[in-house]
Amino acid sequence: MIYSQFHTPPLRERFSGFRGLAMFIAGFVVLGLSLVMLPFVLLAGAVAFALVSVFGRVWLGKLQRRAQQAQAAQQSQNTFYGEEAFIRFRDRDAFRPRPHQGRTFEHDPTE
Repeated sequence: MIYSQFHTPPLRERFSGFRGLAMFIAGFVVLGLSLVMLPFVLLAGAVAFALVSVFGRVWLGKLQRRAQQAQAAQQSQNTFYGEEAFIRFRDRDAFRPRPHQGRTFEHDPTE
């Protein structure tokens, strides 16, 4: 009795008849649709990547301009608290680097 249970392979009964044929056809339909749709999915991904790249670049440029304008406005507000004198003092000619005037000295080994 136990031997007869294992005598016939269970997969033959499981995938036979109309149910097995329906599963086989469904598998082929899924594989076929995935292969047909794959180029369109890849194309849609490439187009989405290009759009995000272009509009992300535009958005980051706009954000950078806004940040630069805010920084310029903040710097112009900071000059009202006595920093004009410091800037004038900093930009005088005395603080500009002068060209180096090199001098040569003779080496005396006895010294």
